[in-house]
Amino acid sequence: MAQQETRTFRKHWLYTATAPGGRRAQGVVQASDARQALEVIGREFPQLGNVRILNMASDLLPLEEAARQRFGVPPDEVTPQQWADLAASLVAEMEQQSLSLAQGLRQTAARHRPLLLGLSVALALALYRQWPWWVALLAALGMAAPFASCALAWRHVLQHRQGLCAALAGDAMGLQESLQALTDAALSRPWAPGLREMAWELAFYSACMTARYQGVAAARAELLAHPCRPEAEAGGADAASRQPLGIFEYLLPARAGDFATAAAVLEGMLAAAPDRPEWLMDLAITRERLGQFDEARRLLARVNTRELPPFIAMYEQGIRGLLALDDARHADFGQAVALLTAACRTALEWTQRNPVFWWSAISFACELSLALARNGQPQAARRALATVRRLAPQCVDARRLEIIRAEVEPALPPAPAAGAAA
Repeated sequence: MAQQETRTFRKHWLYTATAPGGRRAQGVVQASDARQALEVIGREFPQLGNVRILNMASDLLPLEEAARQRFGVPPDEVTPQQWADLAASLVAEMEQQSLSLAQGLRQTAARHRPLLLGLSVALALALYRQWPWWVALLAALGMAAPFASCALAWRHVLQHRQGLCAALAGDAMGLQESLQALTDAALSRPWAPGLREMAWELAFYSACMTARYQGVAAARAELLAHPCRPEAEAGGADAASRQPLGIFEYLLPARAGDFATAAAVLEGMLAAAPDRPEWLMDLAITRERLGQFDEARRLLARVNTRELPPFIAMYEQGIRGLLALDDARHADFGQAVALLTAACRTALEWTQRNPVFWWSAISFACELSLALARNGQPQAARRALATVRRLAPQCVDARRLEIIRAEVEPALPPAPAAGAAA
């Protein structure tokens, strides 16, 4: 009993350190508190130096919950390799955030260089010639203002990221908290760039949850009533501007599994702008979901991915993988595995830049599990689906997810009975 209680209160601690040769190292250890975690690291890894515990801040997601969200299993079932992968991913994400903030500050300095130079000269003269104190104060405040504005904007960027992660995890309360904070900031500071766009994006993910439980009509009404909704420009050059909800007019029913409505809206938008590659891709995957495989291939043929960003090519790989998986006339499960694996890999790389790509990564991983099952690899299929099981309901249409589960999970051998080993 004492051993069980001790284990219950042990937490996981994320650390970074310097390995021999100056290489960076990171990992996760179990301990009751941060001090004991340092002792464990010193005892088990004496070769490491400059050890620093990272998850002491109250706003960092507990590692136990991060592991549960990432791998879909309780912390006790996470393997040492999975803990190592999680540590590397979290450290890379934090470094990317720090790098982005530093880059933003450098860009602010470059953009306001003439102003900062003039104010620095004024400050130097005020101090040297002993001008009135308020002159020096105004010069100093003027120099600090652009950087303070950048730091304030970065705080809202973090709120946006937290909201996206909450939406991915199905945390409706956390999503609403981030959405409300960004909406209030956008309304109180209309001059601040990007706030309305970030709030509007989170409003869409909130509406996706509404659509799942209350229907598309309720979700659409929710979006139309949101104060950060962009004003539709009737007759504008962009076909999306003639839709009350812009591109969300077709994304919302697609997220709710109503692919027929999504296809009809997309067809109308493409009629006005026939060469938009992202709309062609979205219509292709919508047609694939409707079983219109030849039409999906025709749409893909109109897109030249070599002239587009890598994530567009990722979607082409994913759609071609789905065609090889679902089209019975041209089924090639080995090719489906290869294409969906490549799409998963690219999507995971892009999640380091923007958490929005988690939805694509999870969706492709679920489809990969189905491809593996149909390709005669049931154990690999099980691992792929187990990795994303917790996040899948937020990223995959419910009916499609049931098809995947029905084919992947029954293909596995049943777990041994409790008394079998005896």
